Amino acid sequence: MKSGKKSGKSTLAAWLHRLGAEPLAQVLAARPDAVSPPEPRSVSELAERLQRPGSVALALPRLAPPCSPKAPRNWPPPATVCFPPPPRRPASAAT
Repeated sequence: MKSGKKSGKSTLAAWLHRLGAEPLAQVLAARPDAVSPPEPRSVSELAERLQRPGSVALALPRLAPPCSPKAPRNWPPPATVCFPPPPRRPASAAT
């Protein structure tokens, strides 16, 4: 009889586990909500926190649009709709 439980690490947990120290530090710096107290006790717990809907909602507004200058060269894939970057405000309008 099979149980409904997943066995092993999630794909995200496996990816996090393979990261070196510097790339993992970049992930943690970009997603401070995932390491807020109490700190995760394992990579699997960190992966679970990174995938929580509230955590994802906090991260989404900070993502670069796929057609921005920060996007990889092979991006966007065919059939992707690109939006122009938002207009820049003049320096005098900045607060």
